[in-house]
Amino acid sequence: MSSLFGMDASQYDQIVQESDRLNQFPFAGYDEVLTQIADMIRSAKHLSVAEILDLGIGTGQLYQKLSPDKYSLFGIDNSEEMLEIAKLKLPGARLMAHDFLKGMPEGLKKRKFDFIVATYAFHHVNISDFVKLIDYYLGYLSPFGKLLIGDILFTDASSREQVHEESLEFWDDSEYYHAFSELIELLDGRLALSFLKISFCAGIIVIENYHETTLHFEETLVQYKSNTVKWKSNQTGKKASGR
Repeated sequence: MSSLFGMDASQYDQIVQESDRLNQFPFAGYDEVLTQIADMIRSAKHLSVAEILDLGIGTGQLYQKLSPDKYSLFGIDNSEEMLEIAKLKLPGARLMAHDFLKGMPEGLKKRKFDFIVATYAFHHVNISDFVKLIDYYLGYLSPFGKLLIGDILFTDASSREQVHEESLEFWDDSEYYHAFSELIELLDGRLALSFLKISFCAGIIVIENYHETTLHFEETLVQYKSNTVKWKSNQTGKKASGR
């Protein structure tokens, strides 16, 4: 899959959409990931205009699903070719060439954001750096802000291994396909986070700074394309807070 990200940026959207259409790894559920994230941003009714930072904005496909008068967008990406396409789609956005793995660009270090978004960017980092980046970027959220990470994500290691066995043709051992259960263990209950399962290989992690809304792994919120919501819980009689 590394060759996919290295090819001409003009082909990227088409290839991703075809993988999603065929329900193939690694991009099965891609459009639904973007749709759900757009819905989360739209649902913030207390914000007349949402301040958004997109880490690894790519070609800016997510923002085709949002009304441009409802957000103020800052986007960073280390591919200037991707940014050129994003600029055509998003003339009002402030876009800059920068690697989000190296931290916040100097021009943005004094800002706070209602949403920090990353779609299909965190599978480029190992799980230790994943946790460090979460901690770092949470410092740039405004009160009640959220960090939204949509990516190739699995509920646990066993579901990842099953997909690995079934998708050897497309699997890239140089990338990191994370499991929510492993992140929960490393974060050790410090943060409020939940997981929405979108497809067999896609999901969204929602992270907040408010511990009282934390969902423990045994109470993971799982949302499917049918929009049915199920609670996975091994704790008999313990209530889980809804979202």
